[in-house]
Amino acid sequence: MAIWTLLNALSRLEPLVSNELHEDGRAQGRSLASSYPSPALVRYLNGETNYEECFQAVTEEERLVLRSPVKVAVVGCGRHSRSALQPNLARLPSFDLVGVCDTDQSVVSDCARRFGARAEYLDVGRMLDECRPEAVVVVGTPQMHYDIGLEVAASGANVFVEKPPAPDSVRAGQLAECALASGSAGMVGTMLRHTTAVRLVRDLIDGGDFGDCLFFSGRLSAPGPTSDDYYRLGSAPQAYLGAQAIHLLDCMRFLMGDTREISARLGVAEDAFSFAVNFDFLNGAVGTLSLATHTRALEMEVVVGGSGGQVAIATNANHLRVLGSPVFRNSLGGYVDVPSKGWDQGYTYAGTLRHGYLEELHSFAVSTRSMIPIGPTLSDGVVALQMCEAIWDSCNSRKPVYLASPQSLKVADETSLGREG
Repeated sequence: MAIWTLLNALSRLEPLVSNELHEDGRAQGRSLASSYPSPALVRYLNGETNYEECFQAVTEEERLVLRSPVKVAVVGCGRHSRSALQPNLARLPSFDLVGVCDTDQSVVSDCARRFGARAEYLDVGRMLDECRPEAVVVVGTPQMHYDIGLEVAASGANVFVEKPPAPDSVRAGQLAECALASGSAGMVGTMLRHTTAVRLVRDLIDGGDFGDCLFFSGRLSAPGPTSDDYYRLGSAPQAYLGAQAIHLLDCMRFLMGDTREISARLGVAEDAFSFAVNFDFLNGAVGTLSLATHTRALEMEVVVGGSGGQVAIATNANHLRVLGSPVFRNSLGGYVDVPSKGWDQGYTYAGTLRHGYLEELHSFAVSTRSMIPIGPTLSDGVVALQMCEAIWDSCNSRKPVYLASPQSLKVADETSLGREG
């Protein structure tokens, strides 16, 4: 009942900026596009330093969560939760896993044993009442993200929902507003912006020599989803957009800013399908996405070109090459040779499974403890779903779709975090 009371009150909600100070003395209302683990924390996770050395060397935000780990609970113990999220929650010293919940007792017990949860639950309401978590990670279907996300937000706990945050952008907006009304910060699990490779691209863009962004190109080949049985978003192609393409869409917006126009086409061959998407950005740049399913391997690539003559190419979140970077004294560039510099992830990686999962959960801990919204926020999730819907609408109409400007859904003191400027 409290959930619907909050939703009914949203129309009367006046924008406000809070000057309330949290325990670290900073004013609320500041926002971050992301929060990356410091080198000191990474070295600690890799076993190179002890806790005391780590604590003295980490950032102010990290020291907050190390001093007082966030009491977190998990709802949903499916494959993604067990392989990508709970292992990283257990690995991060910034969390205290106080409870785990699912409808399958055997899975709950297995996860509690493997990842160290203090208590096991089959009912979300009971878990919220007994554990009193500060933060809850919700992992399941889009409808589950929405329904349980509302329940968690109404309890006052900060909520992390996997992507997509709801079955559609309207309900995603309701979730974002409900979280705000109850004072709950929220995040969405579009993790690509948290990877080191994408962070380095963003740093390059912000560094000055890159110039203005001229173009974006993204490519994603994925085995699935090949049906809509699990996600229930309307069709298999729509499930692919909400489950897979949404990662690249959030990453693109993080690097390039908001979009003015989207034009898309759907290719179909038997049960397989693909998308070709063109974008016009508000900053004058253009972009493309090539998306495919039914592939036998997962691979993604992000390419950003700047007016300064450099092109950044990030592949699979663990390899980065920057073309046009003058790293050799006698390199001529142009048509003569290809001056470039590169970065590769080493053999030792602090997280579990793919890049970005540990980093996004680290950001969630920092956001919960500091009360600073960190992207991708629930509002960023709304915009990402709006873009998925625009792609699908353009495929069906075979016409461009023009997005409202500004797209950034600003709810009270939360700032939706695309690229600023």
